Amino acid sequence: MTAAIIYAFASAIFLGAGVVLAQLGLRTVEPLSGAAISVPSFTLLFLVLSPLVLHGEPVVWRGLPIFMAIGLFFPASLTLLTFASNRALGPVITSTLGNLAPLFAVTAAVVLLHEPLAPQQLIGLVVAVTGAAIITVSRPRDLGHWRSWALLLPLASALVRGIVPPIAKLGLAIWPSALWACLIGYIMSSIVVLTVQRIRKASFRRRVRAGSGLH
Repeated sequence: MTAAIIYAFASAIFLGAGVVLAQLGLRTVEPLSGAAISVPSFTLLFLVLSPLVLHGEPVVWRGLPIFMAIGLFFPASLTLLTFASNRALGPVITSTLGNLAPLFAVTAAVVLLHEPLAPQQLIGLVVAVTGAAIITVSRPRDLGHWRSWALLLPLASALVRGIVPPIAKLGLAIWPSALWACLIGYIMSSIVVLTVQRIRKASFRRRVRAGSGLH
């Protein structure tokens, strides 16, 4: 339990640091291009380190379809939504509304895994929802330009980040290897973001050529 708590805090720290650093890159790169850089970059690093980190990790083929299905949406959609939210709202709003992820995670865990809801978990959810509500009704003065619809970006990101762990746990019950699950997910997400980026660029080039033909 202690190790799990440490991992959870480390994950939160790295996630927060990533949101802040992403703001620097998004000054010159759009969200989709940023996702098409960051997700494959981590995947490549993981593949290089895989002989070391996956040494001795057995392969359970029955769990492969579950992790592949998760990888089609996570972390690809999460990265894209977070980058888009970061660019539209900034890291403070993005990170704060991202705290609603436990609400979706606990709900999914109760529904899918039939886990009990402890009183301290309920209190934590109430605090998270209250904080998010305060953010939505008290717009900072220096962010007066953003639209209300932009709040859907971090909320959708929190939804994805919240429901994926309970679903992933179903796969981990078959194939108890978080490292393999992570690698498979990132490989699938890399394929998704690179494919979408390629399609988008091809569409953009066709529009440019069509526009040039008109003149």
